[in-house]
Amino acid sequence: MLKIFANMVQEIDDFQKNNMSDILSQLKNLGVTLGMPEKPYEPPKQPVDIFHALEKAFPNGNIDENFYGPYFINRCVYPKSYTHGRVRLNQDLINSRLFSTMIDFGEINIQETLAMDTETSGLSANSASFVFMIGMGHFIEDQYVVEQLILPDLTYEKAFLYQIETTFARYPILLTYNGKSFDIPMIRGRCNFHMIPDFCSENQHVDLLPIARKFWNKSLPNCRLSTMEKEVLKIQRDDQEVPGFMAPELYRDFLNTSDGSVLTGIAYHNEIDVLSLSAFLLLLNQIAQSEKRDSDFFSDYVLSGPDFYRNSALLDPEETDIQSFLTNPYMSNHDKQKVAGTFLKIGAKEKAIQIYKALADEGDLKSCLQAAYLYEKEFRNYDLAIMYLQKGVELLNQDEILGKWSKIDRMKKINQMIEKNKEKKQKNGE
Repeated sequence: MLKIFANMVQEIDDFQKNNMSDILSQLKNLGVTLGMPEKPYEPPKQPVDIFHALEKAFPNGNIDENFYGPYFINRCVYPKSYTHGRVRLNQDLINSRLFSTMIDFGEINIQETLAMDTETSGLSANSASFVFMIGMGHFIEDQYVVEQLILPDLTYEKAFLYQIETTFARYPILLTYNGKSFDIPMIRGRCNFHMIPDFCSENQHVDLLPIARKFWNKSLPNCRLSTMEKEVLKIQRDDQEVPGFMAPELYRDFLNTSDGSVLTGIAYHNEIDVLSLSAFLLLLNQIAQSEKRDSDFFSDYVLSGPDFYRNSALLDPEETDIQSFLTNPYMSNHDKQKVAGTFLKIGAKEKAIQIYKALADEGDLKSCLQAAYLYEKEFRNYDLAIMYLQKGVELLNQDEILGKWSKIDRMKKINQMIEKNKEKKQKNGE
Protein backbone atom coordinates (compact mmCIF):
# COMPACT_ATOMS: atom_id res chain seq x y z
CA MET A 1 0.00 0.00 0.00
CA LEU A 2 2.78 2.39 0.92
CA LYS A 3 4.56 1.52 -2.29
CA ILE A 4 1.46 2.39 -4.33
CA PHE A 5 1.12 5.77 -2.53
CA ALA A 6 4.81 6.60 -3.11
CA ASN A 7 4.43 5.86 -6.82
CA MET A 8 1.41 8.20 -7.02
CA VAL A 9 3.32 11.06 -5.34
CA GLN A 10 6.22 10.57 -7.76
CA GLU A 11 3.90 10.68 -10.76
CA ILE A 12 2.27 13.93 -9.54
CA ASP A 13 5.69 15.51 -8.95
CA ASP A 14 6.90 14.52 -12.42
CA PHE A 15 3.70 15.91 -13.97
CA GLN A 16 4.11 19.28 -12.21
CA LYS A 17 7.76 19.59 -13.21
CA ASN A 18 7.09 18.77 -16.84
CA ASN A 19 4.09 21.10 -17.14
CA MET A 20 5.76 23.97 -15.22
CA SER A 21 8.74 23.67 -17.53
CA ASP A 22 6.42 23.98 -20.52
CA ILE A 23 4.67 27.08 -19.03
CA LEU A 24 8.00 28.77 -18.24
CA SER A 25 9.22 28.06 -21.75
CA GLN A 26 6.11 29.61 -23.23
CA LEU A 27 6.40 32.71 -21.01
CA LYS A 28 10.07 33.05 -21.91
CA ASN A 29 9.19 32.92 -25.58
CA LEU A 30 6.76 35.78 -24.96
CA GLY A 31 9.57 37.86 -23.42
CA VAL A 32 8.59 37.40 -19.77
CA THR A 33 11.50 36.98 -17.34
CA LEU A 34 11.78 36.18 -13.67
CA GLY A 35 12.77 39.05 -11.38
CA MET A 36 13.76 42.57 -12.61
CA PRO A 37 14.43 42.76 -16.38
CA GLU A 38 17.98 43.41 -17.42
CA LYS A 39 18.40 46.71 -19.36
CA PRO A 40 21.48 48.45 -20.60
CA TYR A 41 22.44 51.53 -18.55
CA GLU A 42 21.07 54.83 -19.82
CA PRO A 43 22.35 58.14 -18.42
CA PRO A 44 19.58 60.37 -16.97
CA LYS A 45 18.10 62.85 -19.44
CA GLN A 46 19.22 66.46 -18.99
CA PRO A 47 16.37 68.99 -18.61
CA VAL A 48 15.77 71.12 -21.73
CA ASP A 49 17.27 74.62 -21.33
CA ILE A 50 14.20 76.66 -22.21
CA PHE A 51 16.17 79.91 -22.37
CA HIS A 52 18.50 78.51 -25.00
CA ALA A 53 15.47 77.22 -26.90
CA LEU A 54 14.30 80.85 -27.12
CA GLU A 55 17.79 82.03 -27.99
CA LYS A 56 17.88 79.56 -30.87
CA ALA A 57 14.50 80.77 -32.21
CA PHE A 58 15.32 84.49 -31.81
CA PRO A 59 18.84 85.27 -33.10
CA ASN A 60 18.52 88.91 -31.98
CA GLY A 61 17.58 87.90 -28.45
CA ASN A 62 19.69 87.26 -25.40
CA ILE A 63 19.48 86.00 -21.83
CA ASP A 64 19.99 88.56 -19.11
CA GLU A 65 19.46 88.66 -15.37
CA ASN A 66 17.95 91.03 -12.82
CA PHE A 67 17.24 91.00 -9.09
CA TYR A 68 14.69 88.15 -9.40
CA GLY A 69 16.59 85.96 -11.83
CA PRO A 70 17.07 85.40 -15.57
CA TYR A 71 14.83 86.80 -18.30
CA PHE A 72 14.81 86.66 -22.10
CA ILE A 73 14.71 89.78 -24.28
CA ASN A 74 14.47 90.03 -28.07
CA ARG A 75 15.40 93.28 -29.84
CA CYS A 76 14.19 94.50 -33.23
CA VAL A 77 15.99 97.62 -34.46
CA TYR A 78 14.80 99.97 -37.22
CA PRO A 79 16.55 103.03 -38.62
CA LYS A 80 14.67 106.21 -37.77
CA SER A 81 14.25 106.81 -41.51
CA TYR A 82 12.09 103.66 -41.72
CA THR A 83 8.61 104.14 -43.21
CA HIS A 84 5.87 102.12 -41.55
CA GLY A 85 2.95 102.10 -43.96
CA ARG A 86 2.47 105.74 -44.88
CA VAL A 87 4.33 107.19 -41.88
CA ARG A 88 8.03 108.04 -41.66
CA LEU A 89 9.29 107.44 -38.16
CA ASN A 90 11.67 110.41 -38.34
CA GLN A 91 9.00 113.01 -39.08
CA ASP A 92 8.76 115.89 -36.62
CA LEU A 93 6.08 115.79 -33.94
CA ILE A 94 4.77 119.31 -33.37
CA ASN A 95 2.78 120.00 -30.22
CA SER A 96 -0.06 122.17 -31.50
CA ARG A 97 -3.09 123.03 -29.43
CA LEU A 98 -5.34 120.91 -31.65
CA PHE A 99 -3.01 117.89 -31.48
CA SER A 100 -2.85 118.09 -27.68
CA THR A 101 -6.62 118.16 -27.42
CA MET A 102 -7.04 115.40 -30.02
CA ILE A 103 -4.98 113.00 -27.91
CA ASP A 104 -6.33 114.48 -24.65
CA PHE A 105 -2.82 115.14 -23.42
CA GLY A 106 -0.50 118.07 -22.86
CA GLU A 107 2.79 118.46 -24.67
CA ILE A 108 4.30 115.12 -25.63
CA ASN A 109 7.97 114.34 -26.23
CA ILE A 110 8.20 111.32 -28.50
CA GLN A 111 11.64 110.47 -27.09
CA GLU A 112 9.99 109.99 -23.69
CA THR A 113 7.15 107.84 -25.02
CA LEU A 114 7.04 104.05 -24.75
CA ALA A 115 4.67 102.21 -27.12
CA MET A 116 3.51 99.02 -25.41
CA ASP A 117 1.48 95.96 -26.39
CA THR A 118 1.07 92.58 -24.67
CA GLU A 119 0.32 89.00 -25.68
CA THR A 120 -1.49 87.03 -23.01
CA SER A 121 -2.56 83.51 -22.06
CA GLY A 122 -6.22 84.58 -21.94
CA LEU A 123 -8.55 87.55 -22.23
CA SER A 124 -9.42 88.03 -18.56
CA ALA A 125 -7.33 90.22 -16.27
CA ASN A 126 -7.58 87.79 -13.36
CA SER A 127 -4.86 85.74 -11.73
CA ALA A 128 -5.52 82.77 -14.04
CA SER A 129 -4.39 84.74 -17.11
CA PHE A 130 -0.97 86.28 -17.52
CA VAL A 131 1.24 88.21 -19.92
CA PHE A 132 3.76 85.95 -21.65
CA MET A 133 5.13 88.52 -24.11
CA ILE A 134 5.34 92.29 -24.04
CA GLY A 135 6.63 94.52 -26.82
CA MET A 136 7.94 97.97 -25.87
CA GLY A 137 8.93 100.40 -28.63
CA HIS A 138 10.89 103.61 -28.21
CA PHE A 139 13.10 106.06 -30.07
CA ILE A 140 16.76 106.19 -29.19
CA GLU A 141 19.11 108.46 -31.13
CA ASP A 142 18.71 107.53 -34.83
CA GLN A 143 16.89 104.27 -34.21
CA TYR A 144 13.52 102.88 -33.25
CA VAL A 145 13.86 99.82 -31.03
CA VAL A 146 11.21 97.24 -30.16
CA GLU A 147 12.20 95.28 -27.05
CA GLN A 148 10.24 92.08 -26.53
CA LEU A 149 10.31 90.30 -23.19
CA ILE A 150 9.27 86.65 -23.52
CA LEU A 151 8.31 84.58 -20.48
CA PRO A 152 9.96 81.10 -20.61
CA ASP A 153 7.48 79.79 -18.03
CA LEU A 154 5.77 81.02 -14.87
CA THR A 155 8.81 80.10 -12.77
CA TYR A 156 10.47 83.25 -14.10
CA GLU A 157 7.47 85.59 -13.95
CA LYS A 158 8.79 87.82 -11.15
CA ALA A 159 11.97 88.51 -13.12
CA PHE A 160 9.79 89.16 -16.20
CA LEU A 161 7.57 91.67 -14.32
CA TYR A 162 10.54 93.36 -12.68
CA GLN A 163 12.10 93.97 -16.09
CA ILE A 164 8.84 95.52 -17.33
CA GLU A 165 8.93 97.82 -14.31
CA THR A 166 12.55 98.76 -15.06
CA THR A 167 11.68 99.67 -18.66
CA PHE A 168 8.52 101.60 -17.71
CA ALA A 169 10.57 103.66 -15.26
CA ARG A 170 12.72 105.03 -18.11
CA TYR A 171 9.74 106.47 -20.02
CA PRO A 172 7.18 108.81 -18.40
CA ILE A 173 4.51 108.26 -21.08
CA LEU A 174 2.92 104.96 -22.13
CA LEU A 175 1.30 104.65 -25.55
CA THR A 176 -1.20 101.80 -25.96
CA TYR A 177 -4.27 100.65 -27.89
CA ASN A 178 -6.97 99.73 -25.38
CA GLY A 179 -4.22 99.53 -22.77
CA LYS A 180 -6.25 101.25 -20.05
CA SER A 181 -8.88 98.52 -20.23
CA PHE A 182 -6.75 95.47 -21.01
CA ASP A 183 -2.92 95.56 -20.99
CA ILE A 184 -2.41 97.58 -17.81
CA PRO A 185 -5.07 95.69 -15.75
CA MET A 186 -3.48 92.42 -16.92
CA ILE A 187 -0.03 93.49 -15.70
CA ARG A 188 -1.52 94.82 -12.45
CA GLY A 189 -3.29 91.52 -11.85
CA ARG A 190 -0.02 89.60 -12.02
CA CYS A 191 1.74 92.16 -9.81
CA ASN A 192 -1.00 91.69 -7.22
CA PHE A 193 -0.57 87.91 -7.46
CA HIS A 194 3.14 88.23 -6.66
CA MET A 195 2.55 91.05 -4.14
CA ILE A 196 4.60 93.47 -6.25
CA PRO A 197 3.68 97.18 -5.83
CA ASP A 198 1.71 98.68 -8.73
CA PHE A 199 4.36 100.37 -10.87
CA CYS A 200 1.99 101.17 -13.78
CA SER A 201 0.44 104.12 -11.95
CA GLU A 202 3.76 105.98 -12.14
CA ASN A 203 3.35 106.54 -15.90
CA GLN A 204 1.10 108.93 -17.80
CA HIS A 205 -0.97 107.11 -20.39
CA VAL A 206 -2.17 107.87 -23.93
CA ASP A 207 -4.67 105.23 -25.06
CA LEU A 208 -5.20 105.52 -28.83
CA LEU A 209 -8.38 103.43 -29.06
CA PRO A 210 -10.79 106.12 -27.72
CA ILE A 211 -9.16 108.63 -30.10
CA ALA A 212 -9.67 106.28 -33.06
CA ARG A 213 -13.32 105.85 -32.09
CA LYS A 214 -13.88 109.61 -31.94
CA PHE A 215 -12.63 110.27 -35.45
CA TRP A 216 -13.12 107.00 -37.38
CA ASN A 217 -16.10 105.30 -35.77
CA LYS A 218 -18.48 106.15 -38.63
CA SER A 219 -16.08 105.92 -41.55
CA LEU A 220 -14.66 102.44 -40.81
CA PRO A 221 -16.41 99.11 -40.14
CA ASN A 222 -14.67 98.98 -36.73
CA CYS A 223 -11.77 100.61 -34.91
CA ARG A 224 -9.60 97.55 -34.28
CA LEU A 225 -5.90 98.22 -34.66
CA SER A 226 -5.74 95.82 -37.62
CA THR A 227 -8.46 97.84 -39.39
CA MET A 228 -6.72 101.14 -38.66
CA GLU A 229 -3.49 99.68 -40.03
CA LYS A 230 -5.07 98.52 -43.27
CA GLU A 231 -7.39 101.45 -44.01
CA VAL A 232 -5.63 104.47 -42.51
CA LEU A 233 -1.94 103.67 -41.96
CA LYS A 234 -1.80 101.58 -45.19
CA ILE A 235 0.18 98.74 -43.59
CA GLN A 236 0.32 95.27 -45.10
CA ARG A 237 1.62 92.49 -42.85
CA ASP A 238 3.66 89.69 -44.42
CA ASP A 239 3.39 85.91 -44.23
CA GLN A 240 4.98 85.74 -40.78
CA GLU A 241 1.81 87.18 -39.27
CA VAL A 242 -0.10 85.03 -36.80
CA PRO A 243 -3.50 86.35 -35.58
CA GLY A 244 -3.48 87.51 -31.97
CA PHE A 245 -6.30 85.16 -30.96
CA MET A 246 -3.95 82.20 -31.57
CA ALA A 247 -1.40 83.47 -29.02
CA PRO A 248 -2.65 81.46 -25.99
CA GLU A 249 -2.69 78.18 -27.92
CA LEU A 250 0.78 78.72 -29.39
CA TYR A 251 2.22 79.60 -26.00
CA ARG A 252 0.82 76.35 -24.58
CA ASP A 253 2.51 74.51 -27.46
CA PHE A 254 5.77 76.21 -26.53
CA LEU A 255 5.44 75.16 -22.88
CA ASN A 256 4.73 71.56 -23.92
CA THR A 257 7.45 71.23 -26.57
CA SER A 258 10.11 73.80 -25.56
CA ASP A 259 10.23 74.73 -29.25
CA GLY A 260 10.83 78.48 -29.39
CA SER A 261 10.03 78.65 -33.11
CA VAL A 262 6.29 78.34 -32.40
CA LEU A 263 6.43 81.85 -30.90
CA THR A 264 8.10 83.63 -33.82
CA GLY A 265 4.81 84.40 -35.59
CA ILE A 266 3.30 85.88 -32.44
CA ALA A 267 6.49 87.89 -31.85
CA TYR A 268 6.17 89.33 -35.37
CA HIS A 269 2.50 90.19 -34.72
CA ASN A 270 3.48 91.94 -31.49
CA GLU A 271 6.37 93.80 -33.13
CA ILE A 272 4.13 95.26 -35.87
CA ASP A 273 1.49 96.22 -33.29
CA VAL A 274 4.08 98.23 -31.37
CA LEU A 275 5.42 99.92 -34.51
CA SER A 276 1.86 100.82 -35.51
CA LEU A 277 1.20 102.56 -32.19
CA SER A 278 4.08 104.99 -32.70
CA ALA A 279 3.14 105.43 -36.37
CA PHE A 280 -0.48 106.18 -35.45
CA LEU A 281 0.59 108.86 -32.98
CA LEU A 282 2.67 110.50 -35.73
CA LEU A 283 -0.25 110.22 -38.16
CA LEU A 284 -2.54 112.04 -35.72
CA ASN A 285 0.09 114.76 -35.56
CA GLN A 286 0.06 114.96 -39.38
CA ILE A 287 -3.71 115.41 -39.34
CA ALA A 288 -3.51 118.16 -36.71
CA GLN A 289 -0.84 120.01 -38.73
CA SER A 290 -2.72 119.82 -42.03
CA GLU A 291 -3.97 123.23 -43.17
CA LYS A 292 -6.00 122.13 -46.20
CA ARG A 293 -9.07 120.22 -45.06
CA ASP A 294 -10.92 119.57 -48.29
CA SER A 295 -12.57 116.45 -49.68
CA ASP A 296 -9.15 115.01 -50.61
CA PHE A 297 -7.99 115.44 -47.01
CA PHE A 298 -10.96 113.51 -45.60
CA SER A 299 -10.73 110.83 -48.28
CA ASP A 300 -6.98 110.41 -47.81
CA TYR A 301 -7.26 109.84 -44.07
CA VAL A 302 -10.60 107.96 -44.36
CA LEU A 303 -12.13 110.51 -42.01
CA SER A 304 -15.77 111.45 -41.62
CA GLY A 305 -15.82 115.22 -42.22
CA PRO A 306 -18.74 115.93 -39.86
CA ASP A 307 -17.25 113.75 -37.13
CA PHE A 308 -13.85 115.39 -37.51
CA TYR A 309 -15.21 118.91 -37.16
CA ARG A 310 -17.70 117.99 -34.47
CA ASN A 311 -15.05 116.26 -32.36
CA SER A 312 -12.49 118.98 -33.05
CA ALA A 313 -15.07 121.49 -31.87
CA LEU A 314 -15.70 119.49 -28.73
CA LEU A 315 -11.99 119.18 -28.05
CA ASP A 316 -10.92 122.71 -28.87
CA PRO A 317 -13.43 125.21 -30.29
CA GLU A 318 -10.80 127.94 -30.57
CA GLU A 319 -8.77 125.85 -33.02
CA THR A 320 -11.67 125.22 -35.39
CA ASP A 321 -11.31 127.32 -38.55
CA ILE A 322 -14.94 128.30 -39.20
CA GLN A 323 -14.28 129.95 -42.56
CA SER A 324 -12.58 126.92 -44.14
CA PHE A 325 -15.25 124.74 -42.56
CA LEU A 326 -18.12 126.77 -44.04
CA THR A 327 -16.61 126.86 -47.52
CA ASN A 328 -15.90 123.13 -47.53
CA PRO A 329 -18.08 121.50 -50.23
CA TYR A 330 -17.53 118.14 -48.55
CA MET A 331 -19.87 119.20 -45.74
CA SER A 332 -23.65 119.35 -46.21
CA ASN A 333 -25.77 122.01 -44.50
CA HIS A 334 -27.09 119.32 -42.19
CA ASP A 335 -23.52 118.42 -41.18
CA LYS A 336 -22.72 122.08 -40.55
CA GLN A 337 -25.82 122.48 -38.39
CA LYS A 338 -24.76 119.48 -36.30
CA VAL A 339 -21.36 121.06 -35.71
CA ALA A 340 -23.04 124.35 -34.77
CA GLY A 341 -25.15 122.40 -32.29
CA THR A 342 -21.96 120.93 -30.82
CA PHE A 343 -20.55 124.43 -30.35
CA LEU A 344 -23.71 125.42 -28.50
CA LYS A 345 -23.42 122.44 -26.15
CA ILE A 346 -19.93 123.43 -25.09
CA GLY A 347 -20.77 127.13 -24.78
CA ALA A 348 -18.97 128.36 -27.91
CA LYS A 349 -21.88 130.62 -28.91
CA GLU A 350 -19.90 132.94 -31.19
CA LYS A 351 -18.74 129.98 -33.29
CA ALA A 352 -22.27 128.60 -33.45
CA ILE A 353 -23.84 131.90 -34.54
CA GLN A 354 -21.25 132.27 -37.30
CA ILE A 355 -22.38 128.97 -38.79
CA TYR A 356 -26.11 129.68 -38.45
CA LYS A 357 -25.73 133.16 -39.99
CA ALA A 358 -23.77 131.81 -42.95
CA LEU A 359 -26.36 129.10 -43.59
CA ALA A 360 -29.22 131.58 -43.16
CA ASP A 361 -27.64 133.86 -45.76
CA GLU A 362 -27.61 130.87 -48.11
CA GLY A 363 -31.37 130.51 -47.65
CA ASP A 364 -31.66 127.85 -44.95
CA LEU A 365 -34.89 128.40 -42.99
CA LYS A 366 -33.91 126.28 -39.99
CA SER A 367 -30.68 128.25 -39.58
CA CYS A 368 -32.59 131.54 -39.80
CA LEU A 369 -34.79 130.52 -36.90
CA GLN A 370 -31.84 129.21 -34.89
CA ALA A 371 -29.87 132.44 -35.45
CA ALA A 372 -32.92 134.46 -34.38
CA TYR A 373 -33.26 132.34 -31.24
CA LEU A 374 -29.60 132.87 -30.28
CA TYR A 375 -29.76 136.63 -30.88
CA GLU A 376 -32.85 136.83 -28.70
CA LYS A 377 -31.90 134.50 -25.85
CA GLU A 378 -28.11 134.63 -25.69
CA PHE A 379 -27.06 137.98 -27.14
CA ARG A 380 -30.18 140.08 -26.35
CA ASN A 381 -29.89 141.63 -29.80
CA TYR A 382 -33.55 141.95 -30.73
CA ASP A 383 -32.95 143.85 -33.98
CA LEU A 384 -30.91 140.97 -35.42
CA ALA A 385 -33.39 138.46 -34.04
CA ILE A 386 -36.22 140.27 -35.85
CA MET A 387 -34.13 140.54 -39.03
CA TYR A 388 -33.54 136.77 -39.20
CA LEU A 389 -37.17 136.02 -38.36
CA GLN A 390 -38.31 138.27 -41.20
CA LYS A 391 -35.85 136.53 -43.49
CA GLY A 392 -37.44 133.29 -42.35
CA VAL A 393 -40.86 134.60 -43.42
CA GLU A 394 -39.46 135.39 -46.88
CA LEU A 395 -37.98 131.91 -47.23
CA LEU A 396 -41.22 130.34 -46.05
CA ASN A 397 -43.19 132.26 -48.68
CA GLN A 398 -40.79 130.98 -51.35
CA ASP A 399 -41.17 127.35 -50.26
CA GLU A 400 -43.21 125.53 -52.91
CA ILE A 401 -42.95 122.09 -51.32
CA LEU A 402 -44.44 122.72 -47.89
CA GLY A 403 -48.19 122.17 -47.67
CA LYS A 404 -50.58 125.14 -47.42
CA TRP A 405 -51.76 124.55 -43.86
CA SER A 406 -48.29 123.71 -42.56
CA LYS A 407 -47.03 126.94 -44.11
CA ILE A 408 -49.84 128.96 -42.49
CA ASP A 409 -49.13 127.37 -39.10
CA ARG A 410 -45.39 128.09 -39.30
CA MET A 411 -45.97 131.62 -40.53
CA LYS A 412 -48.23 132.28 -37.56
CA LYS A 413 -45.56 131.07 -35.10
CA ILE A 414 -42.79 133.14 -36.72
CA ASN A 415 -44.94 136.29 -36.69
CA GLN A 416 -45.67 135.70 -33.01
CA MET A 417 -41.91 135.49 -32.39
CA ILE A 418 -41.38 138.75 -34.29
CA GLU A 419 -43.98 140.52 -32.13
CA LYS A 420 -42.42 139.06 -28.99
CA ASN A 421 -38.98 140.44 -29.94
CA LYS A 422 -40.48 143.85 -30.75
CA GLU A 423 -42.05 143.94 -27.28
CA LYS A 424 -38.73 143.01 -25.66
CA LYS A 425 -36.96 145.69 -27.68
CA GLN A 426 -39.48 148.31 -26.61
CA LYS A 427 -39.32 147.19 -22.98
CA ASN A 428 -35.55 147.57 -22.97
CA GLY A 429 -35.85 151.07 -24.45
CA GLU A 430 -34.05 150.30 -27.67
